[in-house]
Amino acid sequence: MFGRIALVCLFGLAWNPLASAQKQRKAKPAPAPAINENLRLAADHIAFLVQSTAAFEAPSADQKTKVMTSLQALESLSHAAKTSSAVKSAVDPIMRYVSLDMPQKFQQIQSVYRRGNYPHARYILKQTVHYCVSCHAVNSPKNPGLFPFPAPAPGSSELARAEYFGGVRKFKEAMLAYEHALIDRNFRTGRPEQWYNALENLLAITIRMRNDAHVTLEMTSRLLEDGGLSVPQRDLLVTWRNSAKNWTREKLRHHYAGGAAISKAQLLIEQGNALSAKGRSYGYVEYLRAMNMFNDLAISGETEMLKSAGFRLAGEVSEKLQYVTAWMYPEAYYEACIRALPHSTESQRCWDNFQTYRSHGFYTLWDQGTFDALREEAR
Repeated sequence: MFGRIALVCLFGLAWNPLASAQKQRKAKPAPAPAINENLRLAADHIAFLVQSTAAFEAPSADQKTKVMTSLQALESLSHAAKTSSAVKSAVDPIMRYVSLDMPQKFQQIQSVYRRGNYPHARYILKQTVHYCVSCHAVNSPKNPGLFPFPAPAPGSSELARAEYFGGVRKFKEAMLAYEHALIDRNFRTGRPEQWYNALENLLAITIRMRNDAHVTLEMTSRLLEDGGLSVPQRDLLVTWRNSAKNWTREKLRHHYAGGAAISKAQLLIEQGNALSAKGRSYGYVEYLRAMNMFNDLAISGETEMLKSAGFRLAGEVSEKLQYVTAWMYPEAYYEACIRALPHSTESQRCWDNFQTYRSHGFYTLWDQGTFDALREEAR
């Protein structure tokens, strides 16, 4: 919106010589935008927590104290941002249907972390940060503040930089850092599982940000050309490159809407399922394309019935994207599905999906109050 306003103003001056001349005589350096102090403090604490991998996995007493201090500070700062109704966001439309009580979430993280369940605490933190950052990712009259995140910690590896940028939703910077990390042959051979996770996140961010067959093809080809790959690594990249090639053969500007978008996304999911018989992430190009279609569907003016179906499918697909952090976790999509069309067959299906998901022993963002409220809405 800001860019469009600026563009209109620019055209107005271009067509008005007198205004242009007066502008030149009176021009002064634009003042630096003021940084909201609360946003700066919140960004500092979020940045510390996102970068504190060791403090979550095996914290020392000092690290644990620092993490708790930041969580308490974020709880205090978040009272001004407490929401009791859905937040609209141009960045992630799911936020219109998923509403987090921010102070309660930071209290929950503290409680889980204090009990020593560090993976669960990190799980809640990641999605809470995603929600926070999505609120502050666009500068507009209705959303005037941007998180002024500091640079990654000095001496950070390329992988650490990539994960930090991905964690705070600075996706362009994350893409570049992931590419630099992935061509490190010591990383590729010495920590292959982490290398695969980084590769999956690079693909996810690339498709989410660019949604372009040719960009995806170029990325996979560049990594293949770098050489030094194991047979499984090369096989996965070749599969992704073939998926990207097939994508380029589709109508580049074909727009799917309504039921046609759901049908196309379901076809992509079926194709991804067939490819995934070879391994966990072989069908990721197709799955991630489907996620983009569900996102577009939620942004559009489609009916709540279609959006609810799209959220259900997004939840099912996100269950397959095991280590990808570019999208929300499955339960957030199931919640959106229920809230978009409560007391329906679709909402009941999403409730059943969530219960199955939880039966696998996965962590949850939901507290008991939210759990009970959604169960009633699903019926």
